Amino acid sequence: MIRSEVAMSNYDANTFSTINNGDDNGFAARVQVNNAKPLREKNKLQLLTSLDYEYVQSKFKPLERLRTVEFSRDWGLSLFVNRKQKTSSVLRPVSGIIRITDLHTGLRNYKRGETYNGFQNAVQQMTDWKGLDLQQRGRNYKL
Repeated sequence: MIRSEVAMSNYDANTFSTINNGDDNGFAARVQVNNAKPLREKNKLQLLTSLDYEYVQSKFKPLERLRTVEFSRDWGLSLFVNRKQKTSSVLRPVSGIIRITDLHTGLRNYKRGETYNGFQNAVQQMTDWKGLDLQQRGRNYKL
């Protein structure tokens, strides 16, 4: 399955001025590719793979929140709005195996401008054991 989103904004900081009129448009895009492939039909074992890429141009001005509330905290960023937004990209490749126990692992990369390049390595395991839903999560960061 392939999903994509493309957005454009037209923000003129000073409507009454003709100075810098050519830099009002900003773009953002997100592409996600998901695949589920059966490994063993007998015990319903599946391999899940996913690739998610997001690009946000520095001139893009969203109407609503672009990312989750936890995004800034997860990447060690300031919670205050940065007036000088920089071009950013997020890459999320994920793979997982599903049977009775779900096991997912993924590496994420968040790049913002030339000064910030962070990596996360995440592992998540979920099990349904006798009606109990058990979940374990672990993350490793390199900022």
